[in-house]
Amino acid sequence: MARAYDRDLRVRVVEAIEAGATGEAAAERFGIGKSTAGAWARLKRATGDVTPGKQGQPAGSKLDVHADFILALVEAQADLTLAEIGSGTRHAGSAGNGLACLRPARDHAQKACPRKGGKGARQRAGTGGRRCRPAGLARRVK
Repeated sequence: MARAYDRDLRVRVVEAIEAGATGEAAAERFGIGKSTAGAWARLKRATGDVTPGKQGQPAGSKLDVHADFILALVEAQADLTLAEIGSGTRHAGSAGNGLACLRPARDHAQKACPRKGGKGARQRAGTGGRRCRPAGLARRVK
């Protein structure tokens, strides 16, 4: 992703536009796009400053508030489908998050078990070894 332009350049472009230059002339003079110059001028008019906004999405997930509930569901029955987890969160009072939101939470709760070499949720019939806890549950569930 491209970096934001320097604040100094933004200020100089907006000052040129405020001094009477057209957005197109200011853009050509400073070597930036016409739409960029116009956007900076609009930003200055709207907010009084040309400081760029924060880029990217906020950290976290919509399901962070439901993490303990989802992990408890997976602990009780490790081979739940996304639809079953989704119906459980809807019954628990969630805002109706879609199945795509649940996939990262399910994957986190069912990480591959390093001792067994596979998913902790499914094992072959008749294996004598103890079941592997999904990663992360050992710390959170007491």
